Amino acid sequence: MKRISIVGGGQSGLQLGIGLVQKGYEVKIIQDRTGPELAAGRVMSSQCQFDAALQLERDLGINFWEDACPPVEGISFSVPNPEGPGKAVEWSARLEQKAQSIDQRVKMPRWIEEFERLGGKMEIATADIAMLEREAKAADLVIVASGKGEIGKLFERDADRSPFAAPQRALALTYVHGMTPPPRAFGGELQPDPGCGRVFRLPCADHQRPLRDHGLRRCARGSDGLLEGRLHPRRAPRPLEGDPR
Repeated sequence: MKRISIVGGGQSGLQLGIGLVQKGYEVKIIQDRTGPELAAGRVMSSQCQFDAALQLERDLGINFWEDACPPVEGISFSVPNPEGPGKAVEWSARLEQKAQSIDQRVKMPRWIEEFERLGGKMEIATADIAMLEREAKAADLVIVASGKGEIGKLFERDADRSPFAAPQRALALTYVHGMTPPPRAFGGELQPDPGCGRVFRLPCADHQRPLRDHGLRRCARGSDGLLEGRLHPRRAPRPLEGDPR
């Protein structure tokens, strides 16, 4: 049996680890937080996945929220008129297949449970060079699936693949309920806002239950409802009303 170590237990690391365990490999995932710590933590991202990404989860049998999460069935886009009232550009289109937004504080802990149920091993530790050298000696293959963590800084950025050396935007978001979504034939919208850059809204599944209605609740405790984000080009994040940060 081949022994594989994966550094990073996020969307890609856990998905890969589960797939490899299902194929009979001996797999260890190393990350710095437990499932309960992830579940009790802050919002991790403004996640929304389209059908191709969702199909990968279906193929592994880890699409546990397929029927519970409300669908994003299309995209609407509008640009305010810079010279007065009204809109300069507006369009909407239905997606051929639904997209979904599932809070990663719900997804990652559940995937960790599934990985361990299948026989995978979790190690909670902060990865560094010494750990990578140790794993390289013990495993047949070491995979670094790092996104925003410190371990990713050990690898030089490939300038041929991206011209950007720093983030091009700052994002603030929260989960709310009790709001009435805009009158659309489908869920989800992306709407530029002249005051803060761009505003997007997505129906989503969060800690307590999938979207029923919309409104405001402290996102640190979780909510059901609307995931709302504001993108501020090259500006520091400005927390939205109700965000406990």
